[in-house]
Amino acid sequence: MSAVPQVIDAFGRANLVGLGERHGARQDSEFRLRLIRHPAFWRAGADIVVEFANAGRQEILDRFIAGGDVSAAELANIWRDTTQPGAWDSPVYEQFLREVRQVNTSLPAADRLRVLAGDPPVDWNAPDAQIRQAVEGRDEFAASVMEREVLRKDRKALVVFGTLHLCRRRSGTLAELLRGDARARWFSIIPLEGDAGTPDEPALVNLAGHPVGFLEANELFAKGTRRVQVVDGKVVLVPAQVFEPDLKLRDVADAGLDFGSEPPEWVPRPPGVAGTDYGTEIDRRRAILMRLAQALS
Repeated sequence: MSAVPQVIDAFGRANLVGLGERHGARQDSEFRLRLIRHPAFWRAGADIVVEFANAGRQEILDRFIAGGDVSAAELANIWRDTTQPGAWDSPVYEQFLREVRQVNTSLPAADRLRVLAGDPPVDWNAPDAQIRQAVEGRDEFAASVMEREVLRKDRKALVVFGTLHLCRRRSGTLAELLRGDARARWFSIIPLEGDAGTPDEPALVNLAGHPVGFLEANELFAKGTRRVQVVDGKVVLVPAQVFEPDLKLRDVADAGLDFGSEPPEWVPRPPGVAGTDYGTEIDRRRAILMRLAQALS
């Protein structure tokens, strides 16, 4: 069975379906596009909460998704002016918004899809303390958007965020922040590289009942990463621990979207940004983040 209707079927038992993504991956993007094009998706009555949009631009986002006039500069600021400078310049994110807009052209007004911006408004000219508050409060802000716009209104939502934001058993994630809300019923899906699917036809794997669900969560999420630690007076690199030891994949997510054994294909941002006003501003904002990180170290 195709993974697209299986993901949509998850709305029958959950009102928050988290679709973890590998930022800028072509395979992830193409699956999302297929998902929102499927007639059963809009019939499920789900909003779409995205990580890559500034909530301060929600009015512009609403206008664009509804088919209204929005200039190219206004549109770009939705994903450019976020707490993550330059992170969303891959064209896959603009393509997603344009596809939602196109889908809406064929739907009755009452059934049209809505995209909710999950990234907090940020003023990059503000004092460092205010910028830090916005950057460090990303998940808390997104959770508040979901509580106000989805749970309080008894709606459903597809939540498109980086995978770790959607995992259980990790402090500060969306799933954990909303754990105490009885209205929030999650079904979280993480991308996998395995042998059950292919890049063009991924397979949905139930982690509770599949052998892959018994894999160590840290083996997947901390693979290839290291952190600095002082051991017996010596500075060494040790494997990063994203989760508590011994947690399994089935403990942190409900399903995996298996894209096959090939590594993801990244869709880079268009060339020509370096040296432009926008490129210079991105460099300035990244320097601010570096300064904030150094101040905390």
